[in-house]
Formats: sequence, C-alpha cells, structure tokens
Amino acid sequence: MNIGEKLIKLRKEKNISQEKLSEMIGITRQTISNWESNITSPDLKQTKKILEIFNISLDELIGNKKKLFKTKLSLKQIIYFVVLILILIISIILLTKRDYTKKYQTEIYCRLNDEKITLSIVEDENKKYVIHYSGNQSDDLNAGDTLDEAFKVLETTKAALISQGAFCK
Repeated sequence: MNIGEKLIKLRKEKNISQEKLSEMIGITRQTISNWESNITSPDLKQTKKILEIFNISLDELIGNKKKLFKTKLSLKQIIYFVVLILILIISIILLTKRDYTKKYQTEIYCRLNDEKITLSIVEDENKKYVIHYSGNQSDDLNAGDTLDEAFKVLETTKAALISQGAFCK
C-alpha cells in the first residue's frame, strides 16, 4: 500500500474529510488530493503532522513491515541499554587496570661478595616511590612518581649490581 492509499484509509477510519485534514495540517484540500493520487508527497514537516493527527509511526504510514523508527522506547529497552553500557564501562576499566605485581618483581634479592642485598619498591610519605636498599632507609634511592618509573629504576639498579658481579634472583 502506498502513502496515498494509506492516507485515504486513515482518513476514512477517523471519518476526516480532505477539507478537514487540510485545515489540520495547514495546507489546501487540493494538496491532500494530490497526495492521495500519488501525484505529490508530503514534506517532512507535513508528514510529522500526519503522524501526530493519526497517532501512527512513520513505518506505518509508508507501509514498512519492519519498523525503521520507533517513536518511543519501552522501559525494558531503556533498562537493557543502560545495563549494557554499564557492563561495557566496567569491562573497559577492568581490562585497562594494570596489575604490576604480576608483570614486574617488586622485590629483588642479590648476593655480592657474601653480602645479601634486598632491593624493594616502597612508597614514601610524599606518595613518591623509592628503592629501599637492604633495610637501610638512608640508602633509599628516589625512583619517581609512578610505578612504571619505579620499576625502571629497580631494573637499572639490578643491572648495575650484576655488572659489579652480583647474582640476583
């Protein structure tokens, strides 16, 4: 069924004349006649008024079996959409969160000339990272503001000890 036939059917169901419909839309009766004869078609503004007058969707007017546009979402659809978005956000947060304890060692044990050396990453009172050296705070080495920086300093310190003949694990 084309738009012209659909308009005729809708008018007859609501018992509205071409004259009355043209007044409701703000156009001439001849324009309604041209639409119903499929000579012309309503523009978007006029189509919107037709949809409001007959309380139908655009899909119903143009005769689509499948709805392209829904005028309203149901509460159930909105809830599903919100839950889906929340799951997506939580998944992104969990997938991008770094777990440094699995990727890097936070503590390294070395032996250099019968001396046991322990290197560990510690957060100081200023929320900065230091490399704690063998339990003596006076030997703490500034390691930066982020864990990434601290791990780099830890690996560099380990490499320096190894170059001096230390065995580290």
